Amino acid sequence: MQRSEWRKIDPKSQPISPRVPTNGAVPVRPTVPPWLLTAVGITVLALGLLAGYGIGHQEVAPLRRQAQQLQAANRALGQRAQTLQDNVAALTSCSDAQAQLDQVSGFVAKGEFATAADLAEALLTARTEPLCTTAHTAAAGLWEEASLRAILTTPRPSFPDLSLQQQLVAEYQRIEQQADSFGVPQDKRWDPMSVATLATNAGWWGLADAAFLEAWKRGTVGKEGITLRYALLRNEGNDLAFHGSATMRPDALRLLSTAHAIAKAYGLPNDPACGEDLRQLGYADCDSVAPNAADPVLAAAKQ
Repeated sequence: MQRSEWRKIDPKSQPISPRVPTNGAVPVRPTVPPWLLTAVGITVLALGLLAGYGIGHQEVAPLRRQAQQLQAANRALGQRAQTLQDNVAALTSCSDAQAQLDQVSGFVAKGEFATAADLAEALLTARTEPLCTTAHTAAAGLWEEASLRAILTTPRPSFPDLSLQQQLVAEYQRIEQQADSFGVPQDKRWDPMSVATLATNAGWWGLADAAFLEAWKRGTVGKEGITLRYALLRNEGNDLAFHGSATMRPDALRLLSTAHAIAKAYGLPNDPACGEDLRQLGYADCDSVAPNAADPVLAAAKQ
């Protein structure tokens, strides 16, 4: 039996959410300004003159006040110098991390996503001292980007590998949990609908379903999500029916029937799940196969 082709979704209908910038400029290391050294030198010289004056002469109240003022000024300058040194140390840490961040970005650009994810994770967890906020945010964003792209670009076998599908779902859930742990802001993450779209186009049905259901739970599925849900169910059913084993046939029929029911409920203009797949499988009446009534999109149409 010839396989009816499954179709991809236009990725333009599901834009990828913005990413954390990976090539931001590194702050220039501040140096202690010349005026600070000059002021400290003048202070020391003044204190020395006052000390010499006090040895051979009786202490005078105005001079004592001047000495106290100079001592206070010296302490303030010393504190400011220490603050500058602390800032330098913090920025040095960011500067050190930037070279590693650039390396991670390079691997992402070359499509070596697993390597990039491993390096970014090491940068976040294996350093003896924590990253500064800017570097941590950039590293966490790169880690999520590389990790998701790594699973989405996993080579797909020519047959439905349910075990591998489940592994990718578990990895996606692990990435989401780890992103929480790394503090990746929600507005900087890949939104689930983007993951669902790319996974559907790549043929990773389980991953697409998990991401779609997460988006549905968050209430972020728009009208375009109905088309995506239909494509996901129809494509997976088509794949199981025409490339899977006989034991996959019941699941394939249920998926195709659910896609057909969604097309009817929402008035979709095209319904290849019925017109091509179910009829090719011997079902002249597409409504004769029971759909999955618990599917959230189908259930919502009946409310």
